[in-house]
Amino acid sequence: AAAVVGVAGFALAAGVAGLYLAMERRLRAKEFRPKPGTGMSLVGLDKLHYRIVLLMTPVFTVAVVTGAIAVLRQGDALWQQRPVELAAALVAWFSSVVALGSRAVWGVRGRRAAALTMISFASMVLIIISYGVRT
Repeated sequence: AAAVVGVAGFALAAGVAGLYLAMERRLRAKEFRPKPGTGMSLVGLDKLHYRIVLLMTPVFTVAVVTGAIAVLRQGDALWQQRPVELAAALVAWFSSVVALGSRAVWGVRGRRAAALTMISFASMVLIIISYGVRT
């Protein structure tokens, strides 16, 4: 259940990050000038993105830890059978933790934070595709 909530949360965070990246690109190209009071600002999208990642990273951490415990209980053979899923889970978890840590330590916001979230979500999609192919 934690994995489903974590993936759903990161899907939402990736959607917000994608919207941020699209709006920023259009603003840099001076193609988009929203009317005052309509839509969400880049700062607002960045804050929303941060809050979603802040809420979902602990949930995804629980999912990764419980999955690792389940794998360890089943023995070493599972590590060898599903290396793609395990590597993708570690990449997804690590990039989400780096996104939070880099924001707290170095103040990384905006495009870089959104890119890290997109990496996390792409890794989660890879896991889901890999599970679908194997079953």
